[in-house]
Amino acid sequence: HELSYDREDPDTMLFLDVETIMVDEIADDGTPIGLVADILKTYTISTGEEKTLYHTADWFPWEEIYDVSMTTPCGTPDGVQVGDWSHINSYRSGTANNYVISSRSLCAVMSFSRDEDSGLEWQLGGTLGDFEFENPEDDFCGQHGVWQLDNGNILMMDNQGYEEFDSRNSSRGVEFELDHENMVARAVWRYEPDPLYKMYCCGDIHLLDNGNRLMVFGGYGSVNYDGNLIVEADEDENTVAWWEIKIDDRFLYRATPGEGLSGEKTL
Repeated sequence: HELSYDREDPDTMLFLDVETIMVDEIADDGTPIGLVADILKTYTISTGEEKTLYHTADWFPWEEIYDVSMTTPCGTPDGVQVGDWSHINSYRSGTANNYVISSRSLCAVMSFSRDEDSGLEWQLGGTLGDFEFENPEDDFCGQHGVWQLDNGNILMMDNQGYEEFDSRNSSRGVEFELDHENMVARAVWRYEPDPLYKMYCCGDIHLLDNGNRLMVFGGYGSVNYDGNLIVEADEDENTVAWWEIKIDDRFLYRATPGEGLSGEKTL
């Protein structure tokens, strides 16, 4: 689900593998149940070496589930119902000698140390979260595009994608300041489009060099729009640019900021 460069080492790629874990549960029709768990790995480009860092099943109880859709990934045994359990949708280098991952199904963001002996450092959101939200309504769910910024803050697209856990009617971009002394998470920047846009999946956000945020509102379940939305907003949560895009009933997942398509330069 994710492939990115390690910003601490350009010779290393971060990527995910998956494994189906069988659990002691039986579905209503009598078939056994498996859960798809993600494995955090690295790949060294110069040597071709692949290394396993962390297995999500070693760190989180499978009972910690907000919403699990049944799916059939590659390698699923016949006669097994499989739940899309951890669903890691971003796995990126942090800014504190760590890796930051986002679990869509657990509605949680986690920090793992680069020191493999240290393991899980903290969890934001989810049923086992370490931080309290200063404003309980700022809790998130089904998030995508998670980054740790240079100041340690966490930037994400908060899908609010699971209806039974929604506290708002719109997906949004949000930035959290983490108080590690008091274990409090404080939303210091929020953006919701007007009219509201609700997406069940996907979405992306980037911090631009000028301090603005570039956001993608895409995926299923949007309201008020006939297609996808890309927005640039400034530090004061004001809309700077706005693009509504429809591509043959398809949805956008991510957008990558750049200076041009073919090497154009500003004169």
